[in-house]
Amino acid sequence: LMKTNLTQLKVDEMLEELQTDLPSRTSTVGKWVDGIINVLKGVKATKGVGSVWTTKHKVRGLAPVNKMVPRRGLAMKLDLDFVAPSQVEICGSYALGTQTKPFLSVDLLVTIPDDCLEQDDVRNHIYFDKRRLFLAVLADALGNSDLVREDGVSVMLFKGDVRKPMLVVQSAHKRRTHTIRIIPCVSPQAFKLKHLLSSRNNVRPLEWLEADDSAKLDKDSLVPTPCYNTCLLEEVVAPQQAALIKSATATVPAYRKAAVLLKVWLHQKGFRGAQDSLDAHTSGLLLLHVLETRGNASQMSPLAIFQLVVKFLANTDLSAPGLIFGNMKAEPLETPAVGAANLVYPVRDASGSLLFFNLLWRMSASALCELTACAAKTLQVLQKEPGSVYECVFSTKVSFWTRYDLVYSFPAVPVAPDEESGDENDDAVREEARVR
Repeated sequence: LMKTNLTQLKVDEMLEELQTDLPSRTSTVGKWVDGIINVLKGVKATKGVGSVWTTKHKVRGLAPVNKMVPRRGLAMKLDLDFVAPSQVEICGSYALGTQTKPFLSVDLLVTIPDDCLEQDDVRNHIYFDKRRLFLAVLADALGNSDLVREDGVSVMLFKGDVRKPMLVVQSAHKRRTHTIRIIPCVSPQAFKLKHLLSSRNNVRPLEWLEADDSAKLDKDSLVPTPCYNTCLLEEVVAPQQAALIKSATATVPAYRKAAVLLKVWLHQKGFRGAQDSLDAHTSGLLLLHVLETRGNASQMSPLAIFQLVVKFLANTDLSAPGLIFGNMKAEPLETPAVGAANLVYPVRDASGSLLFFNLLWRMSASALCELTACAAKTLQVLQKEPGSVYECVFSTKVSFWTRYDLVYSFPAVPVAPDEESGDENDDAVREEARVR
């Protein structure tokens, strides 16, 4: 009992040092965020935004990948008729009060208006190109604002996905620089979600794009594109998930502290920064799933809720299909494609049709294996070594070199272009792995 109480005191003290307060609109950060939101909402409508526009306004890093769109045998110019965001919401750890000190960044979820998009944009990466152009106009407006420091607008990838850039904006404050990440999304009304079923094909072959009569083409030859479809569906579910987590923080008193404990554990064990493992957002949804499936969990302490989540990760076969978020009973249009890890989340479109989105679709099989093994070890400490919980679970950071029994190194050695190929103008540097 004494060891358990001492562990609780250590955990409470750690939470007191790490946890941030809920956002205040009257604070320096709050006023700056409100100013940025007003800038985004006040951007003027612009027609014909394309690659030429991005070059002229010096935002070529957000130029569309495809300048022309083949459609029914014709090459059509890809551009965007920009309209200001239909909605800008503060989301993520800053909004929930689950950030950990000393880090401070604000996430803004920016909804692309339905008027900027067409139903056919779901195919052949057109939506992702228009998404880039939408961000380009926002980046240009922010770059001309006094609220942003010079060269304070940059681009980074959302979860390492090259299809999904997002803006990183830094404040013009002299004492301390604050950061905002601007993440685009779309409403469920923007597309017919049945087009995003995992059995559908949304990346057409070139012969399909160049054909002037689609009736002559063999539809059975099209291969489903579940990863592409899920990537686009991820844009639709983002606002719904943000609202769901926000409501959980209001109804479950211990949610915020339990979420911080889960973040600390993921960080110390080396999972949080990995692109194919649990991130802060997905871990928050996983925490909410555990709370909804355990009736009395909302009355538990943060450490007890954390133990429930670890037990869920250690004892649940997430590689098996059929696990529904919150154990919801519903009939979707189709069963989603099975990934390396599976926890499906229900989403409805404007017509009421129900689809399932796999929350863990980005997790790899190797990352799931590591996470499950680490959760099992952590659970053993929580259950059998109460006096070592703080040191072993939260305090000690596991390095990359101690996580694995054997590590192979494959040095990349530059190789000169092949002279026999006859391609003397090839400037690309080829690399090949040499095993030593």
